[in-house]
Amino acid sequence: MTGNWRELLAQRGIKVHPAADLFPMIADEELESLAKDIAENGIRQGVVLWTSTRMPVQTAAAARGALLLDGRNRLAAAVLAYRSDPDRLAEMLDDALYVNPENSARLIGGEIDPWDFVVSANICRRHLSVDDRRRIAEELLRQRPQRSDRDIGRQVRLDHKTIGGLRAEQERRGEIPHVPNRTDSVGRQQPATRPPQLGKEAQIRALREQQAAATAPAPPAAAAARLRSTLATLAGMIGPATAIDLAAARKGLTPDDLADDRDRVRRCLDWLRKVEAALL
Repeated sequence: MTGNWRELLAQRGIKVHPAADLFPMIADEELESLAKDIAENGIRQGVVLWTSTRMPVQTAAAARGALLLDGRNRLAAAVLAYRSDPDRLAEMLDDALYVNPENSARLIGGEIDPWDFVVSANICRRHLSVDDRRRIAEELLRQRPQRSDRDIGRQVRLDHKTIGGLRAEQERRGEIPHVPNRTDSVGRQQPATRPPQLGKEAQIRALREQQAAATAPAPPAAAAARLRSTLATLAGMIGPATAIDLAAARKGLTPDDLADDRDRVRRCLDWLRKVEAALL
């Protein structure tokens, strides 16, 4: 009864996005009721089309080559309502697919994930069984295995442990790859498995070991390495300070400022002499 509506779309250069077929079409009785309403009132809620690029200019031609995301039942019902009047049917489809700022048809671009859009648009307005939601979750895992179990579970309203079980089964069958890092709902990368958590006693022991390591005297090699690093830093600071630079820096200083600077220099020289004596 409704098989040719896809062909009519294809004739207009529009195919159905696979995400749209995540959800079943409505039953024949509901479709007939919708067809009657469309015959009396037209399509009151516009269809949604998607392109892989960013939002193009809103023109009638822009819809060609787009993919249908939402509106399968409305278009199928329109075909049913006007199947005996081909000219009126063609006019109705052209109106439903015409995209401009004043029309109800929407064209969205590649910045919107089509799978997210379809699930969000349909999960609340459909009466889905647990088996239906599991089937949708399995397809989402096949299409986007990099998404986290919690994110997919939130979308289809299933526990993340259920999603994890579906993922493990699909990985075992080789239907999806094992993904070491997962993307959560806000785009953060998280490891698929977390390291085991230490018990309370183990945490206390590890903390004491860290504190002991922090307060223990540094071994000679480490102390020497720190000293070499400090001396290298001082050499880098003192080396570029030519007589011209120092003379320029001296301008505008008060006698008290100069006396303070000389005291600091003397203390630094005393410290360097001690370092020199320790290295002999």
